[in-house]
Amino acid sequence: MWESMAKSEFLEDDFCTKDYIIEHWNYIDGRILLSADLEWIGCFFCSTQEFDFNKKGLHFLQICVFPKYKGKGYSKYLMKIGFDQSVGIQKSACINSKNITSIKLFEKYGFIETGVYCNWNVYICDKNYYPNELKGIEIY
Repeated sequence: MWESMAKSEFLEDDFCTKDYIIEHWNYIDGRILLSADLEWIGCFFCSTQEFDFNKKGLHFLQICVFPKYKGKGYSKYLMKIGFDQSVGIQKSACINSKNITSIKLFEKYGFIETGVYCNWNVYICDKNYYPNELKGIEIY
């Protein structure tokens, strides 16, 4: 459902497919950011699957803000969810090189491009880094 709601705003390659999520279910965790009236603002999915570039860390699979809420600062709340789940462990993300918005978001929060994995650019964030902008934000 979330995938079809957001695809019009994103590149097809920016999404984990339903089949991918089912196949890797044992490693995947997800959160939905909701408005006060329970409307979906966005979603965050991550994986604990080991990759050569991130053996024991948390891999940020998906950060998606839905069209109605784009440009209003909600991506920081989704990033906070990821950083709160990965305190003290390395963080990684694989991003399509055409997805400039995602690249800027991850770089803003301390991720550095380190290489390529299966045609995706690999971004790594130090295990001890936690962005000052996210400190003190409460999510209920």
